[in-house]
Amino acid sequence: MRIQSLSFLLALSLPLALSLPLAAQAPAVGEAPPFDASATMRAVAQLVEYGHISERELDDDISERAFDALFEQLDPYGLYFTVGDVAGFADDRDRLDDHLREGDERFALALHRLWVKRIGDGVARALHWLDADLDFTKDETFLFDADEVGFAKDADDLDDRWRRRIKYDVLRLEYDGVDAQEARERLKKRYSRVAERVERSRPRDTVGRVIRAITESYDPHTEYLLPRDAENFQIHMRLNYEGIGAILSDQDGRVVITKVFPKGAAGKSGEIENGDVILGVAQGEDGEIEAIDGELLDDVVARIRGPGGTKVRLQIAAKEEGGEPRIVVLERQRTELEEEAATGEVKEIDGKKVGWLELPSFYGSREGRTATKDVERILHSFKAQKVDSVVLDLRSNGGGYLDEAVSLAGLFIETGNVVQVRSSSGRVQKLDDEDPGVVWDGPLVVLTSRFSASASEIVAGALQDLGRALVVGDTTTHGKGTVQSVLDVDRARLRGRATPTGMLKLTIQQFFRPLGDSTQLRGVESDIVLPSWSEVIAKGEAELPNALPFKAIEPAEAARNSKFRDRSLLARLGEESKGRTGGEEFDVVRTRVARAEFVQGRDEVPLEREAFKAFVEAGKNAEEALAQDDEESKEPDDYEQAYRGEVMKIASHYAKLLADKG
Repeated sequence: MRIQSLSFLLALSLPLALSLPLAAQAPAVGEAPPFDASATMRAVAQLVEYGHISERELDDDISERAFDALFEQLDPYGLYFTVGDVAGFADDRDRLDDHLREGDERFALALHRLWVKRIGDGVARALHWLDADLDFTKDETFLFDADEVGFAKDADDLDDRWRRRIKYDVLRLEYDGVDAQEARERLKKRYSRVAERVERSRPRDTVGRVIRAITESYDPHTEYLLPRDAENFQIHMRLNYEGIGAILSDQDGRVVITKVFPKGAAGKSGEIENGDVILGVAQGEDGEIEAIDGELLDDVVARIRGPGGTKVRLQIAAKEEGGEPRIVVLERQRTELEEEAATGEVKEIDGKKVGWLELPSFYGSREGRTATKDVERILHSFKAQKVDSVVLDLRSNGGGYLDEAVSLAGLFIETGNVVQVRSSSGRVQKLDDEDPGVVWDGPLVVLTSRFSASASEIVAGALQDLGRALVVGDTTTHGKGTVQSVLDVDRARLRGRATPTGMLKLTIQQFFRPLGDSTQLRGVESDIVLPSWSEVIAKGEAELPNALPFKAIEPAEAARNSKFRDRSLLARLGEESKGRTGGEEFDVVRTRVARAEFVQGRDEVPLEREAFKAFVEAGKNAEEALAQDDEESKEPDDYEQAYRGEVMKIASHYAKLLADKG
């Protein structure tokens, strides 16, 4: 079997949500190729069994893990399946490995049929309770904790769970000012559309879920992606796509344009706005408009995307109801996802200029745009502005390409090892920066969080080990220390003419810092720890199911003495920061952290009307404080201003102390 590897990847895996929300919201590519489920299953079985770093056999234990995870993913809140439903598949619990190896999709198809039926049953229960008299004086609760709720005992238990769920939904809308009867009508429409969407879902999607549950039972980052999800993943990594330059979402059954990129075809036309609703799509200038009512969102997205230079016509209704639909002709073009690229700005604080460089991912493409090139350009701009210190913000950076991590670290060091990678055979490869050139040789602060993962951890760990930078942020980073090879499953060579499809991110190596430690489970510890909400809400690798263990190997470098990591200097900076973060200026950050802790513990909601109101009031400020900034606003909120302000003070004083030492 011959496989073409697209790249080596270091990225924090997106959860199952990648399958629908990313496909739904990312900008996508035309019709997917025919899906040969049997061939795809057999190809993935061979790849994981013979290529995974663990060299683990595809066995009954893997099957049982996948089986349990699969049902939990399909029904996380216990509203659809009963214990008896799950028991009905008990004979398959230790046979999913065999099904995958043999390309037997019958379990997946049977599960899909049951899932569609149970969603329909659940919606029927919802509609029943929406027409019933509900008692809002009764002292009872609704449980949101997926780890605690479990599957329903029987149909009566499901009825009771749905009664409580509908009470919660009604109370929530009433609290938001919706009339009680109007609230029920809205909920009827919402749940009816859920049933319609699931009824239209494809069996291939459930086949994909089964395959993915099996691959993730090897480790959290070995993931199978269906063809359209694979294309969306590639768009995210290369930061460009061909289409109209807009993001779509499904809002109660309507396809709504939620974001228009100013430099894309839709933005340049001046005829499309955020909130507009798409009613129909036609290809070319004279193709017939086909209504999209009732279509799955990813099918609509696939129709709208297409090669640059081709035209698509959209039938659009304004976001304000009552206007006449209009036809907009757009010529598809290549659109750059600028908001996901590196950015930089310069601020002066305490007499020093600090360059703030934010890097969302370690992206790259064969067409030329890479994270390293963008960061190098920004660093040259910083030097032209005579900055005294640089902050490399990796807080939201979940990883990316391995070669980008190595080349980007090289912008800050003369030469030396950046990372070591070890395969299942035990062979260790040292990936070094061999270019003696340095783009920025001054004070450097690497800012991290629990969301910083993989390639971010390589760069932060290397710059820390090599004595080049001060690491500031959460106690430690995510703790992902593995390398994935991104494989085109449809290039697998199987007997006959069967053609598997999709993409597999396969964990093939573990990486190690220059001084020999892995970041697996432990992450990169900060030299200066700042209070943050991400410390509270983010899950680290150690909390993920099936995470691989920590390991260490021989160092590739000797520990370096460096002025940038002088112990007395770090201690002084840390004590000064601790004093400031205990003062009034950091109140907003400490408050946000406390609110995050408060929200995290709210898993059980009271359903008595006055108790519910008090519960929501207590959490309202907390939830609002944790909400993301408005997408149209580029100004950081009070929390971010205070947090950045402290980091810049650290960077500024870092530069001053180093300058004083000469």
